[in-house]
Amino acid sequence: MSNSQELINLILHPYESKELDFKGPMAWNGNDKKACCEIVKDILAMANTKGGFVVIGVEDTKSGFNRIGLTPEQNASFQSEEINRFVQRYAEPPINTTLSKIPYDGKSFVIISIPQFSSIPHICKIDYPGVLTKPTLYVRTDNNESAPIATTSDFHALIESSISKREQSILTAIRSIIKGYEPDKDQNQTINEQYTNQISFAITAFEEKKPLKEKNYIGYREVTFYPVSSFDNKRFEIPKLKGAIKQASINFKGWPFVFVSGDQKELYVIQDGIESLVTFTDFNGNDRIDFWRLYTSGLFYHRSLMWEESDDRKRRPKMIDLNYVHSKEHKGPTMDFVALTFYVAEAVNSLVLLYTALGMDEEPITARFRVTGTDNRLLTSSDTSRELSMVYIAKIPEIVEEKTYSLNEWKAGIVDLSVDVIKSICIKFNWDNPSVSVFRKDIEKLFSR
Repeated sequence: MSNSQELINLILHPYESKELDFKGPMAWNGNDKKACCEIVKDILAMANTKGGFVVIGVEDTKSGFNRIGLTPEQNASFQSEEINRFVQRYAEPPINTTLSKIPYDGKSFVIISIPQFSSIPHICKIDYPGVLTKPTLYVRTDNNESAPIATTSDFHALIESSISKREQSILTAIRSIIKGYEPDKDQNQTINEQYTNQISFAITAFEEKKPLKEKNYIGYREVTFYPVSSFDNKRFEIPKLKGAIKQASINFKGWPFVFVSGDQKELYVIQDGIESLVTFTDFNGNDRIDFWRLYTSGLFYHRSLMWEESDDRKRRPKMIDLNYVHSKEHKGPTMDFVALTFYVAEAVNSLVLLYTALGMDEEPITARFRVTGTDNRLLTSSDTSRELSMVYIAKIPEIVEEKTYSLNEWKAGIVDLSVDVIKSICIKFNWDNPSVSVFRKDIEKLFSR
């Protein structure tokens, strides 16, 4: 859940539930282990039930819930990386939560989003006196409390959920034994080839329709999503795709990552999916090209022109070659690391929204990021207050980063996984120690809009 209004609705919810717990105002202090472990217990319990949310800043009183909010110091103390690091000391297998900071009615609230376990339940592996006991399975009870599993019905529900989640991998193992080959070896090769073919078709389609060919733009940001466990080119019907792509289109900064238009000239049906191609000039006078294709197999391909190339040409119309002496004399193309940060974060957010709408909670999803035209491209900042102090230039023609996680893991780690991708790309611009904290702040600021 990343829509701001939905998160506000959690704050205003009139009561707690198995999926929702309120905590009064507090600061996250790793030295106050008792308070932190109380939250860990809720995280373990929700992860073993249906997932859920812990809202910090709502006090439980005799007359009801008082939405006090957090002080600026308390709000600043909550950091996703620090919380997940603390939780993972106690949880086996690890749990990756997602942190959202939500302003409402002049107050600040923190919401911790907890995914349901992806394959096996999470066990508490370390004691904390009076709060946590090892080895214990915590669940959310019918009284909306986080407690050790104690009833046969709760235990049965947990086992049934675990069996359901592991059913596909068990069946795959059985088939491999019967057929006498290594699990997934031949099948995965075929699946990858089929998805690779669809990616190639999408790229070819773009090149054939490519607007502004006369300007010879070479810098594009690109991402591909696809479910890796199987390939079925008739997995989804067109109406299902159209509904899902609308869910994945969220506008954070004036133009959505996935542009969805009702105009048939911009959104149209192709042989095995739907496609969109939009060309426009933004408010700064820069050229924009936005292309995406969603196949009935579930593969999504997106390509966006770097507005920086258009901006480079306006500012340096006499740019001749790609040689440079110093950053201020760089004659080659540039890439704004803030634009990269927003692109990656919006992409991961759209991945979660898209495949949630398509009902693919149990599927592992691959996200493949590609930046083209990077040879001798200078990393810059459009924010003059955050100009880079060093020269960071890529020396390879393109940069590719690929990640595969279950959808629940993508949900739980939208910010953290986005930061990992951005960091890896910046390293290939020869930036040895990228400003991870800056990327994180930019993403959190983006998602708070």
